[in-house]
Amino acid sequence: MRLNIKNVMLMVMVSTITACNLTVNTPEEYFDQAALNANDISRFGTYYLRLSRIS
Repeated sequence: MRLNIKNVMLMVMVSTITACNLTVNTPEEYFDQAALNANDISRFGTYYLRLSRIS
């Protein structure tokens, strides 16, 4: 089966668009999600440091 570059690019674009959640968020929703992500990273760092002190 021979695929040309246009078909390959089309498949990549379609899979990217369907895989990503490309919704338009309001600024409040964006910053709420950013705050939740920052909290998750902070919790992960705290847990990681707690484990590294034990070992």
